[in-house]
Amino acid sequence: MTLAGIVSTLISEQESLLPTVRKKGGDIAEVRLDKNPIPPSILRGFEDVPIILTVRRKQDGGYYAGDNNARLELMSSYIGSVELFDVEVDVVEKAEKILGDVPFLVSYHNLKKTPSFRYLKTMVKDYSSYGPVKIATMGRSNSDAINLLKLVSELDNVTAFCIGETFKFTRIVAFLLGAPFLYTFLGDKAAEGQLHTSEARKIVGALK
Repeated sequence: MTLAGIVSTLISEQESLLPTVRKKGGDIAEVRLDKNPIPPSILRGFEDVPIILTVRRKQDGGYYAGDNNARLELMSSYIGSVELFDVEVDVVEKAEKILGDVPFLVSYHNLKKTPSFRYLKTMVKDYSSYGPVKIATMGRSNSDAINLLKLVSELDNVTAFCIGETFKFTRIVAFLLGAPFLYTFLGDKAAEGQLHTSEARKIVGALK
């Protein structure tokens, strides 16, 4: 299955918010387990929207501070209940051993800076064989935003944008340039610069 569209991130109240994703304008739900875990039975058989499963580490802007092997084992209990497993570039090989042949979304987060275009382009090429690649980095200048959007325009199946309010426009522009995912939120905001799902749907609808 090839997924693409507006992603509604659910970081809390996932069980009550999940059935509202489509109505609010989302195409895909990102269910985050790092703050408020929910049992796999809630997701199993849910067919309204596809689900990306994420257990985001503290170092990447999430809440999970435990053992990495335990995190991957937790994710393995959701096999068969979700469409994509979000794992970071530095653990994807280990994740493949623990989770097996499941569809991955490979992510990279840098909360301090945006590395060079060459570095990020090499990263995408190195890990794109595992699945779509997501890059979210702290924007410090206009050149950071330009480099991330250039990635999206030059490479396939990559979502790249700057973190923070100043450069939140990169989320929308990247999606319009062909990034498969536009990350938004329902309920609690998961990251600075995220738009509410309904707001993002209106903006995209007006610009397309």
